[in-house]
Amino acid sequence: MPRQERFQYLVASDWSECLSPNGPFDPLIHAWPDLESDLGRIFSRYTANEISLSRAIEELQARLPGELPGQAMDAFLEENFAAYANLSWLIHWCLDRGIAFMINSTGSMGYFQRALALGLLPRIPLLSAHPFLRYAPEDSDPENIFELHEIEDKAKNTRAALNELDIPPHRAAVLGDSGGDGPHFAWAAEKGALRVGINTKASLESYCADRGIEINARVGQSYRPGEPRDHEAEARTDLAQVCDILHRELL
Repeated sequence: MPRQERFQYLVASDWSECLSPNGPFDPLIHAWPDLESDLGRIFSRYTANEISLSRAIEELQARLPGELPGQAMDAFLEENFAAYANLSWLIHWCLDRGIAFMINSTGSMGYFQRALALGLLPRIPLLSAHPFLRYAPEDSDPENIFELHEIEDKAKNTRAALNELDIPPHRAAVLGDSGGDGPHFAWAAEKGALRVGINTKASLESYCADRGIEINARVGQSYRPGEPRDHEAEARTDLAQVCDILHRELL
């Protein structure tokens, strides 16, 4: 794998409400709008660590009237794909500096497969995502794809990626936004990896505070318990700020 030989660092980032305002179930809601309330509740429960991800997927699949074909995913993405400012800049900035960029998300593999195939995302070397929705392989797929079945698999898959690239954990950075990223941040703290909160929800702040885990840097909004979300402010998130943090704290 000649491209990977140049990587000396790793960034493993959540996706939904971290790099993008898109939620993991948004394509399903787009196809079946009457499921919006139910799927929104499921999303909130597992990101707050109230239920396991496997339980959330079971509840999700029990409500779906069928599978989402690739054409329907493409229709959603072409109309609704969104990312915070300078995401492409962040990914290219990392790759140009020997930093492998990994999306590590509870979203579906199929979402990222089609976003990459449509050119909506820059090519990335690593993807960790849930296989509940997965399409036939494409040339645009990342070289390394890891299946994620539980929240705790984020840390497991980041560890596997580091092993694959022969990178020590202290040369890694973990990006997240909610309590669902808590176990990932706990692993990063144990291993000396950088922890960056992006639009940091109260659930992640509380998870880390309760366990004595320091969030090394924050980008965008940061919420206290009970504080309402400011979606307009979150929409102005500039991911170029992450480059500044990585340059200062990781390189």
